Amino acid sequence: MPAKKKRWGEPWTARELKLLGKTPDSVFARRNVLTIKAVATMREKQRILFRAPRRRWTAREIRMLGKQSDCELARRLSRSRADVRTQRVTLKVPPFISRPYFKAWNRAEEKLLGKVSDAIIARRFNRTLESVKVHRSKMGIPVSEPISVAIRQSAGVLSGQSQIRNNRYERLCSEKFHRLRFRRSRLGI
Repeated sequence: MPAKKKRWGEPWTARELKLLGKTPDSVFARRNVLTIKAVATMREKQRILFRAPRRRWTAREIRMLGKQSDCELARRLSRSRADVRTQRVTLKVPPFISRPYFKAWNRAEEKLLGKVSDAIIARRFNRTLESVKVHRSKMGIPVSEPISVAIRQSAGVLSGQSQIRNNRYERLCSEKFHRLRFRRSRLGI
């Protein structure tokens, strides 16, 4: 087989331009006796993108799935997080850091929603206040006590007396709830 002639400076043929971007630049350069840089420059000049084929997963890489977080594995394998996650989900491998334990609501807990304050329910059933609020709102249950009742209870704590004077109560009711919380912190309660 005769050796191919080097073709520096010759114009590109229509066939070559058509095949540009279909194969890796190194393969195209070797087949057409061109430099890789010349092929890459022409492909960029023609605004042709080359999408490299996806790298196959090795058995070693597949064994690593689920042993580390997707983010860490992506960094170690030089792959995208989405690629690692897709492969893990496709192979039905559970994630390394699974979602936190979800405690289901039972009937007794749900019956108390709206009847007792969210804070009390959260404390009693070892849940976060936010989870109680979200579940109550999802069920369409209104808040158990209006803010004025909470202010009345807090005012009793503020003054240290079970009975408070009417003018103090009225003044506290007119203040916003966050202002009341600020006053309590200033008094060290």
